[in-house]
Amino acid sequence: MSQKVAELLLRLEKRLDRSAIVSADEAGPRYREDPDGKTGALPEFVLRPRTAGEVSDILRLCNEARQRLVVQGGRTGLAGAARIQP
Repeated sequence: MSQKVAELLLRLEKRLDRSAIVSADEAGPRYREDPDGKTGALPEFVLRPRTAGEVSDILRLCNEARQRLVVQGGRTGLAGAARIQP
């Protein structure tokens, strides 16, 4: 994990419940695959916000850190978002 990502994660940990931050190992392979079965990049971590305020905090902090993110919602689309390579 890069220093930039580690710093962002520390900032997120101050704003979110610990259960809302899941490591890639904890999340498993489903976050690197789309329903079409093609494998994509493994995320460094997965965020599971529970409120609109948490979503807002995540977006603000990622924007401040200039960190890209992929929104997966209900994971019902076939757009290939999990296959975006860094």
